[in-house]
Amino acid sequence: MTPRHDFPISEMEPERVDSIPVVLTILMQMGVQAIMDALYTPHGNHQGLSVGWLATIFLTYILTEADHRMCPVQKWVAKHRHTLESLTGQTIMALC
Repeated sequence: MTPRHDFPISEMEPERVDSIPVVLTILMQMGVQAIMDALYTPHGNHQGLSVGWLATIFLTYILTEADHRMCPVQKWVAKHRHTLESLTGQTIMALC
């Protein structure tokens, strides 16, 4: 049986995920995303992920990396984009 790929093999990169699936799944089961979205309405010009998904992914970063700084989050998300998209069902795009 041949594995099915959504993108060319030449574009595949290995991705170390460690505890990301565990932490993200627990946060999703806790309903963090839904709670945050119910409490906060984004600015009218907001595009992309909802406030709840942004908070959930940021909490995943904090708990898996033991780092609360926001500066390295964008690189971390880019490095783990496939895993995050697969687990959340959301499309994740770079800001710039």
